[in-house]
Amino acid sequence: MIEQLQAELGYEFNDVTLLEQAITHRSYLNENPSYTLGHNERLEFLGDAVLQLIASDLLFDRFVDMSEGRMTRIRGWLVRTETLASFARKIQLGSFLRMARGEEIDGGRDRDSMLCNAFEAIIGAMYLDSDLETVRQFILPYFEDTLAEILARQHDKDPKSLFQEWAQALFRITPTYTVLEEIETAHKKQFRIGVVLDNVIVGEGEGRSKQAAEQAAASHAIKLASMGALPFILD
Repeated sequence: MIEQLQAELGYEFNDVTLLEQAITHRSYLNENPSYTLGHNERLEFLGDAVLQLIASDLLFDRFVDMSEGRMTRIRGWLVRTETLASFARKIQLGSFLRMARGEEIDGGRDRDSMLCNAFEAIIGAMYLDSDLETVRQFILPYFEDTLAEILARQHDKDPKSLFQEWAQALFRITPTYTVLEEIETAHKKQFRIGVVLDNVIVGEGEGRSKQAAEQAAASHAIKLASMGALPFILD
């Protein structure tokens, strides 16, 4: 099994126990108390940092005029749970994971969070087994494909920016935002905000801050617009 995973990775470990630890979920130890290699959470922590560094370096080197804010958003897409889980599926990582039977029954082998964590752990293990440049050469093809998709679909832009661009391009109108409701409980404050075009509320969203609620409202409006269901008619 380990040999097959190394073939999928295209990398042969000098210390194969690092790879074995990387594919071991904490729950596996509960059913296998004699297993001595430990689980993958520490390697996951290390791998996350390595991925963040390589992604940051890629963006810093590739886009010399890009703002810090936009690079941060793109990096977030490159290393988010869903993205890393998709990388894990490309190497069939779920079939190699060691986990408790209960986790497997609950769909752990195809759960985004499980796959993401294990992929990060493998990156951490590969880093310890080799060096940063080796990991960089391994992960760059994954990042390159994803980066092209992010830029093509403008995933790096926040919903407010995207909706504003859309509204200005089609109607030459800049969206505005209005507070519809403030909900305050003993533990938190929640805002419900509407995004407005030409005095018509075209989307609503909630959040624990006004900024978060505005982003949610813009996202709602974008979804409605993509479905042709935006409640807005230009006179």
